[in-house]
Amino acid sequence: MIYLVTGFMRSGTSAFMQALQAGGLEILSSESRDKLNHAHSDKAAQDNRVFKLNTWCVIYDEKTKKNIAESYMPYCEIPRLIYRSLNENEVVVNISYNGKHYVGDVVDKKYVVEDSYTPNPESLFELTPEDLAVLDLNANTNKTFKIVAPMINALPVHEYKVVLLRRDLEEIRQSLEAGFNIKIAVEEIETAMYQLTAILNNRKDIKEVIEIKHKDLMFNPEEVFKSLSWPIDYKKAASVIKPELYRFRKDKLVVGL
Repeated sequence: MIYLVTGFMRSGTSAFMQALQAGGLEILSSESRDKLNHAHSDKAAQDNRVFKLNTWCVIYDEKTKKNIAESYMPYCEIPRLIYRSLNENEVVVNISYNGKHYVGDVVDKKYVVEDSYTPNPESLFELTPEDLAVLDLNANTNKTFKIVAPMINALPVHEYKVVLLRRDLEEIRQSLEAGFNIKIAVEEIETAMYQLTAILNNRKDIKEVIEIKHKDLMFNPEEVFKSLSWPIDYKKAASVIKPELYRFRKDKLVVGL
């Protein structure tokens, strides 16, 4: 039996893998993927100025003078966000996106904190299709690896137990753009997840599929891992989950930005 973790990118699969490793499962991962991850992380830290807001932010279009969104966003990192100072205590929040420029309310400077966004600070914890093509699965029984939705067709035949991570599609979209500058429509993510689910349900070598919500993983990790019938120490697994890294949260995002 191989233990497989899957889902779309930015759905918590790396965090889940790190937890399984802490809980005692042996992880199979790719050095080349980790090099790519670190390259992205370094670039994100250098290039993505990210700001945190802890106030109401009403976004409106300068041309039409109409509000397009409003949101309360405590400690929610927002990419592409810049501001200019009005005085010592106030700033105007500006958001530029897809060639459009939106201006928000004047807010007190104490609510605006500059930060950088680094995705997957530990590792991607995943294999490439090339790794899978040469991997001797029989020699790696009772180990675990991760493969994300677009690569599921590269999964070789074997016996698997699968955890499928699900996350709000808008959260995934914004997280992908902030961390990897990948622009993708919510509809494309939805289609990929539909195809992934269909493949998992149709393959006879997949003996079990357990769906786990990303939000549950972040806020109730001990309950998640305790209910999982995998050979792990659920308390050790839960101890490495960091809910503070759950940055892009639907209830605190401006949808569409």
